[in-house]
Amino acid sequence: MDYQEMADRYIDAWNRRSVADLLRLMTPDATYHDAFWGESCSGRDLVRYLDASFKEDTGFYQQDEEIITTPSGFVFRYLSFDQQNPKRRKLRFKGVDVITLDGGLIAGVSDIYCDTDTVQLLEVATRIEKRRLESNVATLGLSAKTAGRIKRRLAELGENTTIFIDSSLTARRLADRVGCPVAHLIHVLETEKDTNFRQLVDGHRVSFATSLLLARPGASIDLEKIASLSGFKHVEDLDEGFQSILGMTAADYLRHSDQQSDCSRQEDSASQNIS
Repeated sequence: MDYQEMADRYIDAWNRRSVADLLRLMTPDATYHDAFWGESCSGRDLVRYLDASFKEDTGFYQQDEEIITTPSGFVFRYLSFDQQNPKRRKLRFKGVDVITLDGGLIAGVSDIYCDTDTVQLLEVATRIEKRRLESNVATLGLSAKTAGRIKRRLAELGENTTIFIDSSLTARRLADRVGCPVAHLIHVLETEKDTNFRQLVDGHRVSFATSLLLARPGASIDLEKIASLSGFKHVEDLDEGFQSILGMTAADYLRHSDQQSDCSRQEDSASQNIS
């Protein structure tokens, strides 16, 4: 396979969003380096990384100008178009892919979101290849772009749905709603948000339970009902959630709220007497 044929198949696989066809062009331990995000991914994690990238990417790619041969492979410029309107595609940006070869297969891809002149391209390719080995590793195939999307989706779900107070919620069901693998969800929670699935869910449920407690119509409170409405199966689970998030049981929280309310009423009464 010559360089032009490899470039054609590479671009075609990317346009068709085919991870399998792309990996057929690569060595088993091939590395993909995203120069814009400053991260790289290789080996088994590359499947998830590319799959997530394809889901995020809406562009259509086309080679621009001739291939340039380098000591370790070749380089080609590309144009990225908006795929939404194939008849009148709008240019999004220009870029360069630096391809490193090993035994006739791609051992490394460095994607650069910019264009440069021919004289500088070989120098840029050399520098990029060195940076590829020093870039951040996208563990579990999770790119910074994908991690950001997961965090935004979690925030949206927390604000606009009642998914977290569904007592049957599991990490897999939440990952399905977010639109990511369970491993990616857990990784983002632990490394990006310094929490875990249980703490995330308990936080939302406790917040909902406190709103119910504070909005009670009278002095009598059915904690079993509060627990059920908030997604906890039993009062014991409700109290565990409150202890984990607020450091007190639901009953303690209620008494504390009542004391604060009494103090506020006394201060208001004293203020009125003075005036």
